[in-house]
Amino acid sequence: MVQLPKVLASESRTLLIERTDRRGERREFKIDDASAAAGFFDLARAKVSLARGATYVANVGDHEVTLQIDAKAKSGPAPVVSRLLRFQ
Repeated sequence: MVQLPKVLASESRTLLIERTDRRGERREFKIDDASAAAGFFDLARAKVSLARGATYVANVGDHEVTLQIDAKAKSGPAPVVSRLLRFQ
């Protein structure tokens, strides 16, 4: 689950997630009006699974955040709060 910035111009509605510890894994998502209005993009609903122990950079508009997935993370349903990524 990615919390989107409150102000997200229509031309900045692309979420890019790129793995930095190993080249080649790059995912791009177009943020639709419903997700932008809700302020969230749910990676689980989009059937996206990130690799355990991997490091990623996520960008949307001019916002960027670096994240590392816990090496002991488990696949499957989890509480939203445990998988929330915020752009500050």
